[in-house]
Amino acid sequence: MSSPKAVSILLIDDNDGDAMLFREAIEVEGESRSITLHVASSVDGGISLLTGAGTSGVRLQPTIILLDLHMPGKDGKDFLRYRSENPELARFRVVMLSSSTRQVDVDDCLRLGAGHYRAKPKDWTGYQALTVFLRQFWDEAEKTAPTPAGVTIKNGDGPGSDYDD
Repeated sequence: MSSPKAVSILLIDDNDGDAMLFREAIEVEGESRSITLHVASSVDGGISLLTGAGTSGVRLQPTIILLDLHMPGKDGKDFLRYRSENPELARFRVVMLSSSTRQVDVDDCLRLGAGHYRAKPKDWTGYQALTVFLRQFWDEAEKTAPTPAGVTIKNGDGPGSDYDD
């Protein structure tokens, strides 16, 4: 049996506490696979990492992008618009994370190209559930299969409802 492929995650979120909890949750998951987490605290910072405009000049090639909806300055919707206008970024899978469960936010993000929309976890159990949800992307990266159809909206603090389009 071959070892799992390395997974690269780009988290674009202005909340340091959320980033810390997510990092801890993937460290637990990472015991069985190689996972690298890159964090950008703004949309511009995330775009710089993806386009090589940062100081290293290296273009990040994440398995998945986790994108906060509400941030100061440019927000998650601005990132999705930029992504749709730049073909080199359109291939990256995006999961929206937000404290908002308003249907208008969900619909806007999906219309703008997000593959999934999840409510931001509220506690440790929610972050563990998020890593379980993300395993499908990690497993797909190993198989190089296309992203599954459907949209998931799930409350991050425990069992919730899944909705498929």
